[in-house]
Amino acid sequence: MFTNKSTFIKIGIVLLAFIVSTVISFFLYKRLIVETNMFLSAVILFCITWSIIFFAFMIFQTFKYFRFPMYYYRRRKIESELFFKSIGVPIFRKILINSFFRYLNRRVYLKGKKGDRFVKFMEETKQSETSHFISLVITIGIQILLGIDNRFYDFWILLFFNMIFNFYPILLQRMNRFKIEKRLGINQ
Repeated sequence: MFTNKSTFIKIGIVLLAFIVSTVISFFLYKRLIVETNMFLSAVILFCITWSIIFFAFMIFQTFKYFRFPMYYYRRRKIESELFFKSIGVPIFRKILINSFFRYLNRRVYLKGKKGDRFVKFMEETKQSETSHFISLVITIGIQILLGIDNRFYDFWILLFFNMIFNFYPILLQRMNRFKIEKRLGINQ
């Protein structure tokens, strides 16, 4: 979206996204601290989660090829097919592709990709994983604030949202990439 802009403009866009996300999250958090209705607390936490995801999304709309060091994307010893299956990643995948969420990030699907589709797919999984990791870490920071404020109900609801919207998508991207690497015979 903004990848062809100058670095100065890109930094400005990311900074603006950070400011917007932070201001929205701050005001929502202030409202959350005084909220006594559990349902409204959950709605506020849902909005905070998506505000943070917006910021991470904007990073990749400006710096498309931002990545963590390559060792981050390597398979860990624990990440076997049995590991992913035992914690429910394939079930999460089925739920995801059969819900409206499948329309949010169409780049991470192989269907209809031609030629170097596997290479592009693996890069898209890295981008998506990195974006969700940034969101996950920021959300954990807010969870710590909730714990400090003794808002344990809110802590657990935000943990649930963080698992569903960040942790499981990270695991799904990793699982998919490792399957492709195995199919292509790439050293893992």
